[in-house]
Amino acid sequence: MSRTFICALLLSTATIAMSQTQPGQRPAQQPVGTPPTLPEQTAPETKAPAPAQMSNADIEQQLQASFAKDPLLGGTNIQTKVDDESITLTGTVHDENQRQRALQLASPSVGSRKLIDKLTLGS
Repeated sequence: MSRTFICALLLSTATIAMSQTQPGQRPAQQPVGTPPTLPEQTAPETKAPAPAQMSNADIEQQLQASFAKDPLLGGTNIQTKVDDESITLTGTVHDENQRQRALQLASPSVGSRKLIDKLTLGS
């Protein structure tokens, strides 16, 4: 009988404690976790400037570097000419895949300019 009484007492105590908490509030018996720590201050990542902030010569150099290091464009002869209105690609590519890849690499630098494709297919 005393076991039943103790169990009933524990159950009623737990029920009372739970009923005293508001919805969305933690019961008093649960430990509160520590607040999350913020990462230490680190230097911000340096990103390449947006095409609008780059000079025409800088965009030309960036595109030439992109073409030179791209494995699909190996053996091609692509030149770029950048002015305030357009980016013009000239030269020779071996197939349509290379043409599409060159246009794909140039498109992020376009901004408000037109992308002019004067690439020719050849061997």
